[in-house]
Amino acid sequence: MEIPSKMTFLKLAMTFFFIAMAARADVNQKLCQSEPDTTDMAYGDIVHCEIAAVADVDAFRFTGQVGEKMNIHVLRYTNNANLCFRVIEPDQTIGGYTCMGRSIFGTDVSVGANFDVGKAGVHTIQVVDSNNDETARYGITIQRLFPSSTFAKGLGAFGLVNSGAIVPRGDQDFYQITGNNGDTITVVLSRTAENANMCFSLIQPNGVVVSYTCAGRSIFGTDASVSADIRLTQTGSHFLHITDASFDETFSYNVNVQCIGVCPAQPPPPSRPEKLRFVPLTPCRVMETRAEYNFEGRTGPFGPPYMRAGETRTLLLPNSNVCQIPAAAKAYVVNVTLVPRPPGNVDFVTVYPGYQARPDVWTVRSPDGQIVANSAIVEAARTGAIDVYTASDTDIIIDIAGYFTDSLPAVSGNTVFYPLAPCRVLDTRILYRQTGPFGPPTMSARETRRFRFPASGCPGIPANAAAYAFTITVAPPQPLAFLTAWGAGGAQPNVSSINSLSGRILANSVVIPPGGDGSLDVFVYDRTDVILDITGYFGADDGATGLYYYPVPQRRFFDSRAANGQCGGPQFADTTTRTIPVATCASTPTAAKAYQITATALPNGSPMPFLTGWPTGQPMPNASFLNAFEGQVVSNSAIIPAGTSGSIDLHAFRRTHVAVDIAGYFGR
Repeated sequence: MEIPSKMTFLKLAMTFFFIAMAARADVNQKLCQSEPDTTDMAYGDIVHCEIAAVADVDAFRFTGQVGEKMNIHVLRYTNNANLCFRVIEPDQTIGGYTCMGRSIFGTDVSVGANFDVGKAGVHTIQVVDSNNDETARYGITIQRLFPSSTFAKGLGAFGLVNSGAIVPRGDQDFYQITGNNGDTITVVLSRTAENANMCFSLIQPNGVVVSYTCAGRSIFGTDASVSADIRLTQTGSHFLHITDASFDETFSYNVNVQCIGVCPAQPPPPSRPEKLRFVPLTPCRVMETRAEYNFEGRTGPFGPPYMRAGETRTLLLPNSNVCQIPAAAKAYVVNVTLVPRPPGNVDFVTVYPGYQARPDVWTVRSPDGQIVANSAIVEAARTGAIDVYTASDTDIIIDIAGYFTDSLPAVSGNTVFYPLAPCRVLDTRILYRQTGPFGPPTMSARETRRFRFPASGCPGIPANAAAYAFTITVAPPQPLAFLTAWGAGGAQPNVSSINSLSGRILANSVVIPPGGDGSLDVFVYDRTDVILDITGYFGADDGATGLYYYPVPQRRFFDSRAANGQCGGPQFADTTTRTIPVATCASTPTAAKAYQITATALPNGSPMPFLTGWPTGQPMPNASFLNAFEGQVVSNSAIIPAGTSGSIDLHAFRRTHVAVDIAGYFGR
């Protein structure tokens, strides 16, 4: 029978599932199929579903192998139904009925059980209400506990503190521990946030679960830590299983495992993504919180309402209902635009990998309440999530132009980065360039103009580049609603590259794929001069000089407001150039060939016409990537090639403080 409310559930509840619940590599979230279809599941899935009518039965299908031990858990989201499940094996043998149970306090909100797979093939899980007289929305998850957890992480070493999070509700974490018969291990699990009743157990090499230990609750709350000494009786790979006792709460944690005995070396912890290749996308607006401009109908965290001061919103980008973003993405190329809400001041917005502690960096700032944009390369959490934090009330727009991936074999379109000496491709100001295809006149309101980058005269730009990395600067004589750049020949996308509603000279660095002959189309809504400075391009790997992207934990590595030193003060004076040893200040490898940075100028009200960055050891280019003519605080990102000893030079034309954050580097 058809159950339309399951799709209604998707539209109305997506905010709850994808903001309050963090998605992880061991969690693939989806909606169940409308009956009579059966929903296919795999280990690690969480499926959201609904007993939508009296006597409703939901069915889920998974493939199991003889000898596997799995955990099934059902968590009720709404109403008070006593949900039950049973497993039907390939030969139609029906396993036991497992129900939530009732008491004078109501019905339990979750039920779980371990199931030993005795027959290979397709199994069916049926979920029903015990009395066939109530409805409820719920989630169901399955995890493999033995012979190995599908998503186990290496412990790294005994005594090493590993951090994690049980998010979303129903999530489970696994750590692989190599131990010998006779060793004694001590497990200490500490909660770092929330108030869940956290538990852990140890799964032996033979699949037997031992030492199920929980923090416990009392009238005073839940204990903040739990520990146990466990004597190992087998040699081989054990699995430490961490979860919430009732599968209905989330928490962040630290876990530390000590060992007494032979204590062999441990499997390594998960490594950060590395050697990422770029895949361009047709520019697409993935987030739009302004209801009047949300034409495509973005839902959940991708759409309205505006973000309030202190709010963090989690975006699982592969789940966008407007943009096609693959789950293989490990980092995103995005453009973030702020539209401040009254009274209008936005101290800062930070975009960072999902479900992690917020780094002390700025993605974009608007302390004076202007509409501003800045691009960024943002590393994704393990299933594609990013977090957006705002310190002030604001609408936020995020456009995506591509992503980085390490998926193998290489997907079609994977490219690497080739840095170029910064070069001015285009300048429409009549005082700075002669008339021609890359010079004057000023662009008129509603004009689209085409520029073929390889013909600009800047050296090293190939005709077959997959994308260009460049800085757009606008110098409008009046307010400029927006400028949009995109690959020539394609339809103009519903995105913007830069805005200047105040009529200021502003800059923004972008990565945009061109048309087939290397051309870009540029549209301006209002009359303005336009300057384009290129810093590199993405193209097919030549096997020698093309650079992969390596994300690093976002951090501030230079701040002239700090104590005097090579990574700090003093303040930039007029026409000052400073050499910044990025390898020293940001702890990047000496093999890094270019850096993804965000620079913020803080001129304290004094006009600061431009800031320029380039590789140390090369001459200062006729290019810039940041302007603050009105002395305002301005942030802008850039890819700057590394120079002598991995350093970069920054030049400020007028006195200002400068803070520089790093998100990654490019190297071979």
